[in-house]
Amino acid sequence: MLALGCDHGGYPLMKTVKEYLDRNHIAYKDFGTDSEESVDYPVYAKKVARAILSGECDKGILVCGTGIGITIAANRFPGIRAANCTDEYMLCPPAQRCQHPRPRCPCTRTGCGGRHCGDISEYGIFRCGPASAPDSYDRGRCG
Repeated sequence: MLALGCDHGGYPLMKTVKEYLDRNHIAYKDFGTDSEESVDYPVYAKKVARAILSGECDKGILVCGTGIGITIAANRFPGIRAANCTDEYMLCPPAQRCQHPRPRCPCTRTGCGGRHCGDISEYGIFRCGPASAPDSYDRGRCG
């Protein structure tokens, strides 16, 4: 199951993410926020990190205004690897792009910037990202 978290800057994009997940029958748990009212992104990074570390969720997607802050906050938790990814090239190792239906990815969570990513589903992040990445990871094969 995916853990989802965003702040007010990422809320519009997170709505698009949830629509995609619903359409494709991908299970998720939404840890908020639920509006564009100003909130602090570390609160949501922490909720998602704890859900992953406890085993409640396997992977996650985080969105804030730029993707930078929420990713930094997520990486404060030992055992979490979060990367700010704005397209599939940042998520898929070059040797596996468009060649493997479930590429290996070291990230337990993907961060993205709601103010500059546009429609995240356009980029193929769901084909390459936490919604598809297996648990195994071979560091030697990564980019």
